Amino acid sequence: MRAAALAVLVVLASICAAAPVSIIDAKKLPGCAPVELSGKLVTAVFPGYFYVSEPDHSAGLRVVSSTAPVLGGSAEITGMMDTNTSQERQVVASSVVIHSYVPAPISNKQVGGDDWLYNPENDAGQMGVPMASGLPDSIGEVVQTSGTVTMGKPGDSADFPIDDGTHSGLLVVLAPGVTNPGYGAQVTVVGISSLTYVVGTTRRTILLRGPMDLTVNQPPPECRYTDEMVYVAASEFDMGLDFNPADQVTYNSSPKHRVYLDGYWIGKYEVTRAQYRAFIDAGGYANQQYWSEEGWWWRLQYRWDRPWRWDDYYQVDEQPVMGVSPYEMDAYCKWAGVRRSTEAEWEKAACWDPVLGHARRYPWGDVWDVEKCNNANDSVWPFNSKTGPVGMYPDGVSYYGCYDMAGNVYEWCRGFHIRDWYSHPPAIGWIDPEGADRPEYDYYNTQAYRGGSWYSVEVSMRSAFRFGQIASLYNADIGFRVTR
Repeated sequence: MRAAALAVLVVLASICAAAPVSIIDAKKLPGCAPVELSGKLVTAVFPGYFYVSEPDHSAGLRVVSSTAPVLGGSAEITGMMDTNTSQERQVVASSVVIHSYVPAPISNKQVGGDDWLYNPENDAGQMGVPMASGLPDSIGEVVQTSGTVTMGKPGDSADFPIDDGTHSGLLVVLAPGVTNPGYGAQVTVVGISSLTYVVGTTRRTILLRGPMDLTVNQPPPECRYTDEMVYVAASEFDMGLDFNPADQVTYNSSPKHRVYLDGYWIGKYEVTRAQYRAFIDAGGYANQQYWSEEGWWWRLQYRWDRPWRWDDYYQVDEQPVMGVSPYEMDAYCKWAGVRRSTEAEWEKAACWDPVLGHARRYPWGDVWDVEKCNNANDSVWPFNSKTGPVGMYPDGVSYYGCYDMAGNVYEWCRGFHIRDWYSHPPAIGWIDPEGADRPEYDYYNTQAYRGGSWYSVEVSMRSAFRFGQIASLYNADIGFRVTR
């Protein structure tokens, strides 16, 4: 009687398995019952077995097989149901076929959720559109998106951000065997949609599963900047100062706030005349492809073919280029395959001490020393000689090893100079802030610069001090430093 009943169950199971079944239905089948699964998503892979789920992640199942499938692949499985020693239902597979699963492309702004808003009043950070589970849309799903790498050198092992023009701060979290293709590379990434939490903000994140998840559509531009750069590791830091009515520096450098920056490379020195001369000699002033529309118009209007006062004074190649406008700086950066630093990147490299978790007053520390930088009162370099060769003040370097971040020349930064910018967080929170947008009332294109110069006194040397100047003007004490 019992044998007949088992035979009936096997026959019924065979009928059920004549066509692919859902994971829920497969789990209801008895041991040794044949089963067929189709279109299941591979979610985890281990030696001798792997896991699959329904595409909507409503159910999962263990599959015992010598086949090592690709994460994220779509699996066709034939086998028999079983229960392991841990009482976990599983399929002992006799056949496994894996198809590549390529999700439809979405924008960076849709990874982790569709519609986001930063609310500084309740410190809630980005808020996604919740599903019934309470999680933002697409969390845990395999997604595909594209963008341009905004930080890092080729071969870097640190996670990196990409941008498709939505300025969403999307972070690509690397898997073993995957490295950064380099600043400026255009990539397509496929991975797990996720979120991370930094500086009071939930950040859009995509988790790569292996080398197959990163496709380089266009390699990074050739880097023609040949001076040494230093690496600033990803971390939070304190930017700005607490407001003090007795301290003029705090009027446009407050309130102090926490900022998160991904890892980046910044010039160890200011861009020298030798580095800039290569741009001039390569015909950079005659090649419109390196210039913005506004910058090209400015160059034609004033007929510049080199920086202001390029041939004035006695200057050697080791001195920083000076007298450049932001237009010239941006043209040089595009030619050289680098970019200008944001205010946040500049300030962190200049004064943050990650060991003490403290922002220094000056690059070298909290106590003013007139001999640690080229300024109006030091005795190391003659005042009437103006700028000095880069790297002359080794005692004035920052924690990260950057020279001349106080004195020698001011340095243009990315972004417009708005006095109360720190009181208006970006839409995604203080994550890799690009700089203040140009306000409607700014008819003169006032852009930010930092750091003090050979002509400056102590107060201008403070690392948190923010300055601004009209882009079409140029001074003999403003240069720049590059980042990638």
